Amino acid sequence: MICHVAGKYLDVISYSYYTYDVDVPLIKSIHEISGKPIMLTEFHYGHPEQGQTSAAEMMDNELQKGQAYRNYVENLAASGCVVGTHWFEFYRPGCYRPMVSGI
Repeated sequence: MICHVAGKYLDVISYSYYTYDVDVPLIKSIHEISGKPIMLTEFHYGHPEQGQTSAAEMMDNELQKGQAYRNYVENLAASGCVVGTHWFEFYRPGCYRPMVSGI
């Protein structure tokens, strides 16, 4: 329902999608329902030794992180309806803490 209505007013559908295994049929259904191209505006993979150590999708090392990134971007590019992606890199705990803690 939201995709259908949003398609009337937006040029592109923006979607934050944290996953390793891209659900291409889901992405294509958003595109078909909205009639608009998709931009995945937030995703990230972390690992315990560098960068965000509390990412939604954790990898064991930088090599796995690179492979996960490649898998994600290549699957979305092959979908034919995604026009871009954005790697989530910055996290400022002071800004997000009230939302996380419920204060």
